[in-house]
Amino acid sequence: FEWSNTMQGIVLGSFFYGYIFTQVPGGWLASRYGGKYVFGLGVLCTTVLTLVTPIAARTNIWLLVVVRILEGVGEGVTFPAMHAIWAKWAPPLERSRLSTISYAGPHFGTVISMPVSGWLCRNGFGAFSNQDYSG
Repeated sequence: FEWSNTMQGIVLGSFFYGYIFTQVPGGWLASRYGGKYVFGLGVLCTTVLTLVTPIAARTNIWLLVVVRILEGVGEGVTFPAMHAIWAKWAPPLERSRLSTISYAGPHFGTVISMPVSGWLCRNGFGAFSNQDYSG
């Protein structure tokens, strides 16, 4: 894609516009309806929208921005939902250890997925190949 630096910044930042505005509502929803349901729905929403991302990128950049904002909405409820899950299901003396492990997971996943996805792109593996994401 031939996007300006400004447009690249808008696309990359759009996720966080949805993410930031769903933190507090996500906690409220998790306490009201249960963390596992809010977490599951948030992850499902983010997963489906991530699969739609290449189509949106090829269709229209502003459609991509909307999809990224909605991805942020889905992802924004997950951490508050995890708080609700641990508060209800973890034994009090194990909460800090279990929450540390679960909150370290996304960071560990990023450390692993970045080099692996680069390797997959370089070697042309399916949906990770450059042809699927180049305009």
